[in-house]
Amino acid sequence: MHDYFLRLMEALEALERSIFRINDLKREFEFEVNKLVNRQALFTALVLPVVLLVAYTIGGSGMFSSGILYEKAGTVFVRMLAASFIIWTLAILLDFFFKFLFYRDYLPAGKTAKQKEVLPKYQEKRQQIIQNAKIVLEQELEDTPIPEEYLNVPTVGTLMRYWNEGKAKDMGEALQLIQKEQQAYNLAREQSLVKKFKEVEQDDFLK
Repeated sequence: MHDYFLRLMEALEALERSIFRINDLKREFEFEVNKLVNRQALFTALVLPVVLLVAYTIGGSGMFSSGILYEKAGTVFVRMLAASFIIWTLAILLDFFFKFLFYRDYLPAGKTAKQKEVLPKYQEKRQQIIQNAKIVLEQELEDTPIPEEYLNVPTVGTLMRYWNEGKAKDMGEALQLIQKEQQAYNLAREQSLVKKFKEVEQDDFLK
């Protein structure tokens, strides 16, 4: 029985690692989508300010006019500094504006389009993790006499301790002991890793 508990603990730890990896993968997916949307919004926001700055430099700053020789260098510098500040402020405002539009798909190639663009790569990785975890479920966890709600590392560790210390002669007694302990100390029951894995498996990256 001791060896059985050890195998069960190893299977639960492997399942827990799979859950962590799927959650990490979802965060990586969201980070990459946000990065693409933010980059696109920034590039879009810079187009108009850059055009305005070039147009002002050529036509309005006096740097390329015939009267440049009569202009004071300080005057031209102040003009360019003021224009640059205004255009930089405009670029920041436009960046926020385009982010709003792209994240809500009010413009083409918005967030949903970026999600669909990068999703296949992450779905492939996610599916591989799920398949490996299902092998562990089928081989070690489906036919266990321990109810699903007790299939987590701390609870199984406690059951193994009861067995090793001779407090329980069989699995039924060990389960009764842990139920009494939880009721006596009003302990919150750890969520089943099997249940948690099923929830993660059903979770959609596009939600």
